[in-house]
Amino acid sequence: MPTSGSRLARGLRVWFDVVLVLSGLAMGLLALWLVISPLAMAGGARESEAAVAVAVGAGPLRPVLPVRLTTSQEGLFSTPRLVRGRGQLRFSTSNWRLQFLTNVSLLIGALVALYGVLLVRNPLRDVGAGQPFGPTNARRLRILGVLFLVVGVLRPAVEYALGSLVLSRIVSVEPVLSPPLAFQRDAIVAGLLLLVLAQVWRHGSELEEDQSLTV
Repeated sequence: MPTSGSRLARGLRVWFDVVLVLSGLAMGLLALWLVISPLAMAGGARESEAAVAVAVGAGPLRPVLPVRLTTSQEGLFSTPRLVRGRGQLRFSTSNWRLQFLTNVSLLIGALVALYGVLLVRNPLRDVGAGQPFGPTNARRLRILGVLFLVVGVLRPAVEYALGSLVLSRIVSVEPVLSPPLAFQRDAIVAGLLLLVLAQVWRHGSELEEDQSLTV
C-alpha cells in the first residue's frame, strides 16, 4: 500500500514535470526569438527594449549617491546619502549585439533553473519508488549544491560585465550609475547546505547498503 510520503513524492514529481514542460516551451520560444530578433534589428533601424542591472551611486560593492535635501531644523541631517541602491536600467536600442547579450544572460539563467529542476525531480522519483537513498541521488544533490554556489558567484559577475559594457557606452548619466557586484548570499548558503545534505545522503546510502549485505 502506498504511503503518504510516496504519494506526496509522486505529486511533487508531477508538479515538476509540468514545470519542466512549461519551462522547455518558454525556453524554446525564447531561443527562437533570440535568433530572429537580431536578424530583424540588423536588417533595419528597428529598436527593441533591453534591460541591465545597475547600482545607483558610485562604487560597485557599496554604491553611494549623495542626496540633496532641505530640512526645517539646522544640523538635523548631515551628509545624507543613498547606500546600496540597486535596480534595472531599461532602454530601447537598435544595436542587435547589445540586445543579444542581454537576452543570452536570461537564457543562461533559464537553462540553469531547468537543470536544477531536473536534478530535484529525479530524487523525488526514487523516493516515490521507495528507494530514496543511493549514491546517484547523493551525486545529484552535490551537483545541485555546486550549481547554487556557481549561480551565487557567477551571476553577479555576468551582471557586472553587462553593466560595465552598457555604462561604458554612456558619456554622462544622472544620477550616477555603476555596474553592480553583489554576490547572492542566499544562493551560496543554499549551495553549502545542499553539499552537507549530499554528504549525509551518501552516508545514508552506505548504511543502507551495509544493512542489505548483512541481512
